[in-house]
Amino acid sequence: LKYLDGQSKKVTELEIQDIADYVSILDVSDIKYSTFNRYITHIHTFLQFLKMKNIEVLKFYPERFFKKGFPEHNERSVPEKTIAHLIKELPAFPEHLQLMYLILFCTGIRKSEVCTIKSGAFYSQGNENWMRIYQSKMRREKVIPVPSLLVGLVNDYEKKYGIKNGEYLFKNKKGGAFNGQTFSNQMIRECKARGIACGDYIFRAHDYRHNLATSMYGNGVSIQGVRDYLGHSSENMTKQYIDFMPERIVSAEDKYFSRNQSFKLKGVEDDER
Repeated sequence: LKYLDGQSKKVTELEIQDIADYVSILDVSDIKYSTFNRYITHIHTFLQFLKMKNIEVLKFYPERFFKKGFPEHNERSVPEKTIAHLIKELPAFPEHLQLMYLILFCTGIRKSEVCTIKSGAFYSQGNENWMRIYQSKMRREKVIPVPSLLVGLVNDYEKKYGIKNGEYLFKNKKGGAFNGQTFSNQMIRECKARGIACGDYIFRAHDYRHNLATSMYGNGVSIQGVRDYLGHSSENMTKQYIDFMPERIVSAEDKYFSRNQSFKLKGVEDDER
């Protein structure tokens, strides 16, 4: 609309060449292909909206302008060295941060979900241990498996501080749910005081979801299984959480060719092959 205003044109006067001219401007700008395609989609959506309002506009086919490309994967798993350093220093952290971090590390749930856990959410059934959690982003409650040690730590914490069933496990000063940003800020402060860093940043709670997804997939859990555990609506989203994919692909190839010796070329050494 800003572009059209500069051309002194109304939306109802749009011609395909006007869109082509605008696209040429986008084309030379420094934006990713995915952002470029999103802009094209927005144009299409806007024109469709106008048509629904019985406003006559030109017919627009976004497929004509879409760019091809490959989605980038930004690896965000926390290095084992950083985790080991943090675990070593954890006993010196405030007690609520100790437990919040361990829950985050063991379950990979969102920090907002860590902050809204209620007493009684952790429980055991025979030899199995579970955590009941409400996923606000998906608007549904689910139950996930957890280590027995974590259940014991949470139970001890509830008894020590007299937290009644149904109350928030981690409270703010007014007794409400702990704030997610406050959790991050306190973790960053404690990590910074002890020289705990993770590359060019100190602490990001969401990265532990990448760790868990990568660990689960690396140990044989299917994409669908990881998706259900994380509570994603699509497998494409889940794939963005699984890091070190090149190494896993190479490992899968090695296993495949080790089982299929017929692919081995005669007279060629293993290293050359």
